[in-house]
Amino acid sequence: MTSRRTLTVGLTAAALLLTPAAVAVGGSAPSTTGATERLGVTQAAEQAAKRRDTNIRFLSFDHTKPHMARARVKGQVTVQTPAGRRAVKGLWVRLYRKFNGSNGWDLIAGKRVGRGAYARFVFRPQARANARYKVNFRGNSRLSGSNGVTSVLVHRRFDPTLADGTGRFHGHMSPRYRHRFVILQKRACGRCSWEPVRGDRTDRRSNWDFKVSAPRHGRWWWRVTTAPTPRFIRSSSGVFTTERA
Repeated sequence: MTSRRTLTVGLTAAALLLTPAAVAVGGSAPSTTGATERLGVTQAAEQAAKRRDTNIRFLSFDHTKPHMARARVKGQVTVQTPAGRRAVKGLWVRLYRKFNGSNGWDLIAGKRVGRGAYARFVFRPQARANARYKVNFRGNSRLSGSNGVTSVLVHRRFDPTLADGTGRFHGHMSPRYRHRFVILQKRACGRCSWEPVRGDRTDRRSNWDFKVSAPRHGRWWWRVTTAPTPRFIRSSSGVFTTERA
């Protein structure tokens, strides 16, 4: 009886000693997978910490364009050096666009930064409506990723013509602007403020048409305008003058 009890206690003690390892690895021998994974994560974090920060710097360009003209979104990917910020050559960057009033970014193009002494990227998106543009560098083993956001504003086209002799001031709106309100404006001198004269609606083909006159002496300035919308800024036609012969 005594030896049986001793055997039972010994088996119980052995089982308790093995239980922690059995629970940890499902009853099999201890594994080093977890330690290896932790080591890989640590190494990746160390590599990420060693990468140099980058910045998207936009260069000067025309931020206002007529409808359907080509914009020029220009810039550089730069890093900080002891001598100041320097442009990095040969990196791949992507251009995204988000029209005013929309929710998501659309990929427009991708290209490589130039390799010349003045390394830069130049994108030429078509100016369809007011929009924000994002340039993205995803990063690599040496450099961290970065984003830069800029904008291009778009105005409508009027295609204006002022007929000599008749004073007929007319044109065609684009993009399509059917049965929409336009305003004829006048100023009495080159530095005077613009004053509204009258308004009218375009026809079903987006054409507009006004009759203008000339002063007894001197000159008057004329233009046609439209109100701003989320997709287009306040737009004005070219300026024309009238005077008596």
